[in-house]
Amino acid sequence: MNTIKIIPAIYTYDKNIAQTNSLNILEYEDAYEQALTYQKSGADELYILDISANHDRKKGLLKFLKHLSKNIKLPIIVGGGIHNVRDVQEILATGVAKVTVNSAAVRNPDLIASVLKACGKDKLIIGVDSKRSFGEWKVYLNGAKSRTEIDLYNWVKLCRVKGVGEMVITLVARKNDDIDEYPIEILEDTIKNMDIPINVAIGNITDENLQKILNLSNVSGIISGTYFVNRPEKILELKQKYA
Repeated sequence: MNTIKIIPAIYTYDKNIAQTNSLNILEYEDAYEQALTYQKSGADELYILDISANHDRKKGLLKFLKHLSKNIKLPIIVGGGIHNVRDVQEILATGVAKVTVNSAAVRNPDLIASVLKACGKDKLIIGVDSKRSFGEWKVYLNGAKSRTEIDLYNWVKLCRVKGVGEMVITLVARKNDDIDEYPIEILEDTIKNMDIPINVAIGNITDENLQKILNLSNVSGIISGTYFVNRPEKILELKQKYA
């Protein structure tokens, strides 16, 4: 069985330029405290997904990431609102380990090669959100809100051909989907024969389905905000079982 990285996600925003009523999205000061909790709980890495994605967010976000990188000893992955090579470079300059690019890469696949050339293969993770639509799994953009005509399997394979060295795959449940019916077969078919690390982002999922995901040979990491947010002890439980 593979060693699985346990990567709690923290959804963040800049309270000076954005508003949210969600209790699961934290402004930077609270996000820092949550990061400390996850570090003490034994997380392998941290994933920061910033939702305050507009042109005014950079100063606050970069300041937060510098503070986080200085005080958190875990590798930090950052995603959200990243559109070009400059965005990637500015975020990496704060000291974080890697950056995830999702929608921007779908809109402009040439961005992948540009980031790889400018920043290196070990700095880029491609994120993929997919949802079932009329019986087919399609790639979605903008936090899984906007449907494309791109097939999930084809996009994952194309990213690999373009030289991507790591991916995060999220199979998004539709509003009426049963929590007990995680599409494990779709995930398995999508990542089979992939020779790069595949992280699976999970949301509201049963422990039984989580175990099925962790048992897949090509899965290298689990990313989640909701699964760990109120029970960080689950990090150690999973590490003891799958480390």
